[in-house]
Amino acid sequence: MHFPYVSGAEISGNKITNVQPYAMPYKWKGGDKLLVTAGVLFGTRFAHREKILPGAVTGNLIFQNNDVDLKCENPKMTMGQGAFFIWTWGASIEIKGNTIRNVSRNSIESLDNYLDEKGRGSVVVAGNNIVTPAVGIPFPSPATPNGIIVGWFLDMSGGSDPSRNSKITVIRNYVQTNGETSAGIASLGDGIAVLGNRVEVRGGSKARGISQLGSNGFVARNKIDGSGAWALQAVQMRGLKGNCNTFAWNDVSGFKAIVGDFLCTGNKNTLIGAKCKVVDKGKANKVFVMD
Repeated sequence: MHFPYVSGAEISGNKITNVQPYAMPYKWKGGDKLLVTAGVLFGTRFAHREKILPGAVTGNLIFQNNDVDLKCENPKMTMGQGAFFIWTWGASIEIKGNTIRNVSRNSIESLDNYLDEKGRGSVVVAGNNIVTPAVGIPFPSPATPNGIIVGWFLDMSGGSDPSRNSKITVIRNYVQTNGETSAGIASLGDGIAVLGNRVEVRGGSKARGISQLGSNGFVARNKIDGSGAWALQAVQMRGLKGNCNTFAWNDVSGFKAIVGDFLCTGNKNTLIGAKCKVVDKGKANKVFVMD
């Protein structure tokens, strides 16, 4: 399902399986065509690649209680997205209660969604159940396949621009990752709240639980278990600073860290909770251990 023009929609109670990849002309390291498959796509990105069209995709956009399985024959070459929202305008996005399996890139992806001229726009990702496959496409970044990706990517300056950046909340989702380089939840923007999620990392030496790349975020009461490189991160990427975030009472007691429980390369972050292995490469970060 593809919605490049819409002023409101509710997609609920559907079973989406046996979706055949579409070969899109696109030059990348894998060739001149990119295989693309999705459960639902909201936004103008594939209809008008040059820039966002203000007002083209707006209103209340709801994707809830759907069953999505995008198992494919060639996951290393297929850009899979279970629920994908990109280049919306002043939209109230709700992605709730879905079961999503076998997506070869990002199971839930909400990127570059703009506030409108009245400052309207929000994203809520809540109560979804996600299990990734073991193999995914390593494009446009090596991390794959992933659970929930929210924030900004095409124009990362939007993630720190209060005139464009929608308020984003990721709450009470279950994510199981199975890839060598998978990310459970990645937050690519300022002011994002990641609350009460359960992330089970079953991947390898480069897998991670929750990554916060923006600033002034709140990551609290999440449980990360399994085994991987990192349970939690506050790091930078392409202009996002990873500064001034609060990580409070996240449970990493069941996580076997290959490198460490918490990696911090940003500055002025605060970590509150039980004792864990912290690698601090930033400045003025604070750790409060409260057993």
